[in-house]
Amino acid sequence: MPQTSIALARIAPSQTTALTDRATQLRAEGRDIISLSVGEPDFATPPHVVAAAKAALDAGDQARAYDLAEPLHPADIADLLELLGPAERRALASAITDLMSGEVIAELNDYVREDMIEALPAAVVAEIAEQLDTDDAVQLIEDLDEGDQQAIL
Repeated sequence: MPQTSIALARIAPSQTTALTDRATQLRAEGRDIISLSVGEPDFATPPHVVAAAKAALDAGDQARAYDLAEPLHPADIADLLELLGPAERRALASAITDLMSGEVIAELNDYVREDMIEALPAAVVAEIAEQLDTDDAVQLIEDLDEGDQQAIL
């Protein structure tokens, strides 16, 4: 049986899951709890933000694209990435590398997630993997080619 990588063993448990578990525990104790730890907004990324991001990317204005994405919830960043074409998506990912968190990656559909992982530097993917639940991190790393796996681990 293969051993788990030392780098993979350093991945921290999900704080979101811990909060959800705590809310569940408090409910079981009879407390009235409204948990806001899991989920995403019930609305799409505003169309004007999508249009402005596309315009900024088309103009090569990465600073403007960053400014538009920075205040967004991770689920909205994921939604924005999914609404863009492949070239725009990669340009936005390049502009907002430090905003590409485990939460954003977890919200992406499989196709876009794979595209983003290919577009991001290995060091950024490694940081993202450290933010994910162990199962999600393993799945993310397993989907990479062997060279990228070695670079990350």
